[in-house]
Order: sequence, then C-alpha cells, then structure tokens
Amino acid sequence: ILNITDNSDWSNATGPAWSNYENSSSNGSVYGKLYNWESIGNSAGICPDGWHVATQEEWQTLMAYATALGPGTGGPLKSIDLWGQPNEGATNETGFGAIPSGIRGADGLFEGLLDHTSFWSSTQDGSGSAWSYGIWSNGDFTIEASQDIARGQACRCVKD
Repeated sequence: ILNITDNSDWSNATGPAWSNYENSSSNGSVYGKLYNWESIGNSAGICPDGWHVATQEEWQTLMAYATALGPGTGGPLKSIDLWGQPNEGATNETGFGAIPSGIRGADGLFEGLLDHTSFWSSTQDGSGSAWSYGIWSNGDFTIEASQDIARGQACRCVKD
C-alpha cells in the first residue's frame, strides 16, 4: 500500500493508498493511518491473517449493540481521551475506543482531527462508493453514509 503525501497524487490514486493525518508520523502514531477504500476493498494486507475489515452488516450489529447500552450509538463507541470538547456522551462502554482521527478528503485535504472520525466498511454501495460510519465529538450518534472511495478514513479489523 502506497503512502501518498501529495494532495493531487491522493486524489488521482487508482490503487491502495494510506497517509497519516497532515502527513505527520506523530499523528499516525497517535491516531492511526487514513486509508482510501482501495486499501480496504482489495484486501491489500491491511488486516493481519485471520482478520478482515468490518462489513456493513457487522457495523450495523455493533451500532445496534451500542444503542442498547444507552440513548445514542456514538458515546458507547468513543474513547474518553483525545477528543475535542464537548466529547458528548463518551463512555466507551463497548470497549471499541474510537479516537478522532479526522479524514482525508477525495481532494487530498485533511479535516476533522480531534473532532470526528469515519471508519470504512468493506461493503460497496453499488454506485462506486462504499459504506462508512462517522462519529463526532459534539454528538452521541453514529452516521452510516455512502462515501467516495477516494476519501481517506480509518478502518477496524474484525476477527474471522
């Protein structure tokens, strides 16, 4: 998987790519890497053996579990630390420990560090986009949305 730092190269990438937020290795060590969907969808070795990127169905199961724990889906998934204020509803009751890694837009620009995170699913939506799950500091919710596969987002691996 290529580490692409240039915005133009990112927006024109046709294969698997990753970057650290603002191309900073110190951000990468704290918040993890941001991947385009090509890294997710083609099983480019993003997960260790015996693991896979969560599917849309697995994400929906996790969100249903988080909803059963309280009034929203975001709080039970969010870590207590690292988020900007107000970090509304954060309890991390699920142990998922979502951190605010931000995103890299399809245009290569970075946004949202400390404010939000979005996780890829391995499921495309049939229109060239893929399902994604976003969490924000200012709310106790998770949003399922179809996103441009050129976007850079976090991912989570699930044991097979």
